[in-house]
Amino acid sequence: GGQKKKKSKSQMKADQDEQDRLARADLERQLVDQGLKAGAGSYNPLRPSHEPLASLPPRRRLVARELGGGLLGFVRSVAPTQWDKDIRTALLERVAACVESFWDGASVEMYGSFSTRVALPDSDVDLVVSDPSEGGIEERRKGLVDVLSGQHWCNGVVLIETASVPVVKFEVAESALMPLPEGRAGATLHVDVTFCCLGGGGGGGGAPRAPPPPQRGGR
Repeated sequence: GGQKKKKSKSQMKADQDEQDRLARADLERQLVDQGLKAGAGSYNPLRPSHEPLASLPPRRRLVARELGGGLLGFVRSVAPTQWDKDIRTALLERVAACVESFWDGASVEMYGSFSTRVALPDSDVDLVVSDPSEGGIEERRKGLVDVLSGQHWCNGVVLIETASVPVVKFEVAESALMPLPEGRAGATLHVDVTFCCLGGGGGGGGAPRAPPPPQRGGR
C-alpha cells in the first residue's frame, strides 16, 4: 500500500485549531447548560486573552477554562445580593441607634468580610464601636449589652470580656429587621461587636450616661 502523505506544518496547525474550536464549543455548551456562561460585556473564560493560558497545551487549556467557568459560577452564586446589603444596613442602623442612645460621641461601622466584599452567605456580621474619648469602656460595654437585650430583634446577647479583644455577640433573625421578599427563607445573622477606644480602663473622661432600662418591642 501507499504511504500516508506527511502533513505540512500549516495543515497540522489547522487541524489543531479545529480541535481547539470543537473543544471550546463543547465546553461552552456545558457551561450554558449549567448557567455559568459569563454575560455580555463581562469576562468570558472561554475566550481568555491571558498569554500564559493561550500558550498551554490544548488539554491543560481546556481544564483551565473549565476551572475558570466553575469559579465564576461559584462567585456569582455566593455574591451578596441587594437584599443582603439592605438587611445589613438595617442592622447597622439599629445597633448604631442603640449605641447613640446612651454613649455620647460613639459611632458604629461595619468591617470584616462583608465590607471587603469577600463574605459568604453565612459569614458573621462584624461591627466596631469607635469612641474618641477615654475611660469608662467597661461600663459602656455592659451598657450596650443591657440595651441590646431589651430589643425584640436581638437574641442571645452575651459579652465575652475574657477574649483578647472583648466582644458582644448576638443573633438577629432577618425577618425581625425587614419583611422577607417572596420566596426567601429568612436566615439568622450572627453579629460580633468589638470596641475601638483610646481609654482601656475605667478612669478619665467622665462617667458614661446610664443606659435606659430595657424595653421590649424597642427599635
